[in-house]
Amino acid sequence: MSEPDGMLAAVAGRMSSPVFVGRDEELHTLTAAFRAAVSGQPGMVVIGGEAGVGKSRLVEEFADTVSAEGARVLIGGALELGSEGLPFAPFTAALRTLVRELGADEVRALSQGAAELGRLLPELGATGTHGADGSARGPLFEAFLLLLERLAEQQALVLVLEDLHWADRSTRELLVFVLRSLRTARVLLVATYRSDDLHRRHPLRPLLAELPRMQHVERIDLQRLTRRAVAGQAAGILGHNPDNELINTLMERAEGIPLFVEALLECSDQAQCDITDTLRDLLLRSVEQLPDPAQQMLRIASAGGIRVDYPLLCAIWDGTESELGESLRTAVENNVLLADGDLLRFRHALIQEALHDELLPGERTGLHRRYAEALERDPSLISDGRATMEIAHHWYAAHAADRALPAAWTAAREAGDSYAYAEQLSLLERVLSLWEQFPDSIEVDHAALLQAAGVAAYNSGNPARAAAYASSGLAELDEETEPMRAVRLYLLRGRSRQQMSRLERSEDFQRAAELVKVEPESALAAQVYTRMANLQFLVGANDEARCYAERALELSRRIGETASTADALITLASSDAYAGDYDRSLERFAEAEAIGAAVGASEQLLRAAINHTDVLNAIGRYEKAIEVAQAGMARARAAGLHRTLGAFVGHNLAEALTPLGRWDEAEEVLAEALELSPPPNTEWFLVGQRAALLLGRGRVEEAATIVERSRHLRDPKDPITQNRASLAQLDSRIALAQGNPSAVLDTVGPTLADEAVRGRHAWPLLVLAAQACADLRLQAAALHRNDDLARAEDVLADLRAKAATVDVAGPIQSAQRATFIAECRRATTPADSAVWDEVAAIRAELKEPYAQAYALFRAAEAALAGGERDAAVGRLVQARSLSVPLRSDLTAEIESLAQRGRLTISGSAPVAPVDQLTAYRSATGLTEREMEVLSLLADGRTNRQIGETLFISPKTASVHVSNILAKLGVQSRTAAAARAHQLRLFERPPVLQV
Repeated sequence: MSEPDGMLAAVAGRMSSPVFVGRDEELHTLTAAFRAAVSGQPGMVVIGGEAGVGKSRLVEEFADTVSAEGARVLIGGALELGSEGLPFAPFTAALRTLVRELGADEVRALSQGAAELGRLLPELGATGTHGADGSARGPLFEAFLLLLERLAEQQALVLVLEDLHWADRSTRELLVFVLRSLRTARVLLVATYRSDDLHRRHPLRPLLAELPRMQHVERIDLQRLTRRAVAGQAAGILGHNPDNELINTLMERAEGIPLFVEALLECSDQAQCDITDTLRDLLLRSVEQLPDPAQQMLRIASAGGIRVDYPLLCAIWDGTESELGESLRTAVENNVLLADGDLLRFRHALIQEALHDELLPGERTGLHRRYAEALERDPSLISDGRATMEIAHHWYAAHAADRALPAAWTAAREAGDSYAYAEQLSLLERVLSLWEQFPDSIEVDHAALLQAAGVAAYNSGNPARAAAYASSGLAELDEETEPMRAVRLYLLRGRSRQQMSRLERSEDFQRAAELVKVEPESALAAQVYTRMANLQFLVGANDEARCYAERALELSRRIGETASTADALITLASSDAYAGDYDRSLERFAEAEAIGAAVGASEQLLRAAINHTDVLNAIGRYEKAIEVAQAGMARARAAGLHRTLGAFVGHNLAEALTPLGRWDEAEEVLAEALELSPPPNTEWFLVGQRAALLLGRGRVEEAATIVERSRHLRDPKDPITQNRASLAQLDSRIALAQGNPSAVLDTVGPTLADEAVRGRHAWPLLVLAAQACADLRLQAAALHRNDDLARAEDVLADLRAKAATVDVAGPIQSAQRATFIAECRRATTPADSAVWDEVAAIRAELKEPYAQAYALFRAAEAALAGGERDAAVGRLVQARSLSVPLRSDLTAEIESLAQRGRLTISGSAPVAPVDQLTAYRSATGLTEREMEVLSLLADGRTNRQIGETLFISPKTASVHVSNILAKLGVQSRTAAAARAHQLRLFERPPVLQV
């Protein structure tokens, strides 16, 4: 590979991500072109993109891929030596690499002694003039083409020509000749160029226009990385997932340029660091090539920010308008500025930052003052109504604190009105930092400022900071003299702590309820009652929740407090659903949503969307839940609450998509919500839903890992019923997938013992516990573990008694009860297929493909055990048709059952063994080699076949088999094989998604 130019090498050679992210589609395009070349269809892929966007990294990954497949990769690059560069430089560099690999004699032999190649590389013979032209060019071109064809006869060849924007005319002409002359040779050409270096009259432009018209030429315009890809790149560099604030900073400063992300992450302060000298040189290279007037204009524009309006720039420009126009034209033509009407934007944020840093201190403050004064005189100089915020920024940058503080306060209020909560928080924190210098410049006291900052932090998805501001505000207030102000701060802190799953939230809400008694008929009192109602509902105290909610509803209606009316109705609707009255629940949601929509109460509408979709999911109305959730997510984005309430709506959307089998969509929704770095409580639910999807696809260890890493998000003593039940479900499903049913019973037992865990929270746990009992009973019988057998039977009796006390409300709970009954039968009468057929029919009615497939699989298992082979085949075929589109773990289990039963189902394939046998080895004392023999024994192999597979003698295999029989306590090979199959030792058991 050719060396990158010195400037890029200095920036890129120090820290890079071991993870290749965000380029799957482009890598696929390159790989597809290579496959075509291997089949005899030579072609070319042209990769364009701005400096640092990752062209070389993409080529490197591609080269590694095809090299591993046996291809030869030659890489050469053009050199920056003026507009015409060094003749044939990329080809010469590639040829030099080839000579190093094969030797000059071998290369001469391949080219049939063509002395013309010596014009490119003297080591190959003739020493003609390097810039071959005229009659000498034809033989040279033919010789190089012949060499490529001969190389391609030995192995597929990839020739990479980097930095084509610096290539000379001869290089471009040889490239076109080779491309047009290749016919069937297994050759792929790959060329890269910098799009930002192509000014309007650049000599490469005609070739780029011509290439797509040639046969088998593809073009890749490499875009900047998405936010998700930048997060992945940063995680690879740092060794851990970056927080949301760091990702925001990287996106703001590096704007998706991988090279710049790496450079910013290199310094100890990570993305807050100053631009390094090397990176600054790279950024300003294109600027320094411009005429002096254009450079001066860009320095002035840099003080205006990443983007600046042309009328505003005119207002502070000292020269004539024609001089400004000429300078702007030059900057745009050379890709330093981008123009969109009157709006001018620096091509990259770091270019603006580097130029701004180059300003002298006095020059910098003077420019910012001029910008601020110009905007105060005429705010219309900015077209999109951001003048107030810009004025605040420029006064602050000009170090005029007396002007900056009131300007920031005004801008913060406008930002809040526009739902720009993160910007509002930043402005309010600026006000707080300047407060002591000019405390009388705005008519708000310090405690009110702290409260405003706390509300902005809460709305922007930063509950920890919101709680801190609320605590600071409470420390400054006297609760006896200003109780209602304290109530607001306690409510803010309680809500923030609730988002963080902090138990102290109860104390905050209780204190607010005590203080608000001084004004029991106030709007604030209604808010306190709605918060108390919601808290009581979450901890399972439904009667208390209804009491508070009805009190809040009566008060809020009496005093005309619309938002609290909607809030109270939402809690009552959720309470109705908890009690099984779903019709009344849906009526209340409709009323709450109508009230919220009438007054534009975004927070209440989003809370309604969260609870409404939760209830719809609980009764199996998944399509309606998807509709409500999608509308809620759109509303959250519009209201600036996408990181908080919007992310939770995203969880409920994924929860609706999952049972319908729309797993890919659900994964995408969850990934986008997690990218927002939502509050801890929301993040926990998102992680849990993602883990459930991973389990459904057999990615057990990955699911277990993300759950374990996320436990810190939730207080283990949290009394919220939903939280405890969901965690118990998740831990149980992981334990079942890991083949540890005893752990499931240890987890589920204490949770079900809680009286608050009823109805929709109890039935999934009952199903998982019954499944665990069935699995434990099979294991215990196979291993002669009487204690486990007795435990399974005892727990099963307790579960049946518990189930008899749990109400069934709605079709989902009916399906779960039917599944529970079937799992209990499996633990006692495994040959009963009719009960599983009933479950399959119920799940089909609900349009739940995975759950239906699982029931059919169990029905087939029971039918096969009862000798009903044809009935088993039909069920397995149907189950497989449902599971394959999901790419679920159940497909392998279905095919394994078919193999064990010697049944033929279309498309079945052998199941690969998985390494989850540690517990079994420990229990039986089998060695690793004996486990390998048992695996082959279970497959019906003879001693000779076992010996051939493991490269041991039949006699040694016989000794291993004898040891296995003794350790398992069985008398025959058939019994040992049956034991292995009964325990599914070499498969991963399915886990029903409930």
